[in-house]
Amino acid sequence: MPCYGSDTIMNEREYQRLRARIEREYREKLQALDTVWKMARQETAKASANGAAKGALLEGVRYVVPTLNGDFTLRDVERAMRTAGLTVPKRASLSSALKRLAEGGELETVQPGKGKRASIYRSKEGAAAET
Repeated sequence: MPCYGSDTIMNEREYQRLRARIEREYREKLQALDTVWKMARQETAKASANGAAKGALLEGVRYVVPTLNGDFTLRDVERAMRTAGLTVPKRASLSSALKRLAEGGELETVQPGKGKRASIYRSKEGAAAET
């Protein structure tokens, strides 16, 4: 193995410094890409949820469901829509939308509602992550 002078090869300190810089730049680029993606999705969902397209309510719900962690109820979806700046529909309409998404296989009904107790849902992605 050839031996080079200490000024011509990379030492561990230089390696660690370069590695940290590359990792930092990589994380910054990923964060920028994620930000652009979220902004694009948010604009699409806002336009849909505010009535710009047919099925706007379903699109609005589809937009906020990934932001909910674990099991959720209609009220959690309402709160997420408000936070996202979307128009919050009447509870009956939102309830129907959640039921349609569950019947269509996009959501899982963890516990059906009964009386004043709200139905509890889980996104299929969340259900897959728990198994």
